[in-house]
Amino acid sequence: MVGLIFQIKESLFSIPLIVLFLSDLILGISVINLFVYTGFLTIVFLGTKIKSIKFGNIILSSFIFFLISNFGVWIIGYPKNIEGLILCYTMAIPFFGYSIAGDLFFGYLLKFSFGKITSILPSRIS
Repeated sequence: MVGLIFQIKESLFSIPLIVLFLSDLILGISVINLFVYTGFLTIVFLGTKIKSIKFGNIILSSFIFFLISNFGVWIIGYPKNIEGLILCYTMAIPFFGYSIAGDLFFGYLLKFSFGKITSILPSRIS
């Protein structure tokens, strides 16, 4: 039973990427999507290795996504020099706080939800 729960949890990683892709089909696909997907996949890979939702891991994931996605923004819309790179990351800092807040909220929401499912599901099947 525990193996089934972990299979369900691992397959759920694909749901946000599928929804993101479907919304991108409607809103439009651009070069930045490559960096957004790369950021998500990097974090998913990291999560499969760490296998725990802790404050430090969520902050690390937020920071990795910040670095990858804003690198893409720099390539698309800023001068291709060190000043442009610094300006790009500097301009993105105000949005980073909201990103961390959302990541912490949803990270702990998922941790709580999976904990509840894990504790309830085996007793309901028996």
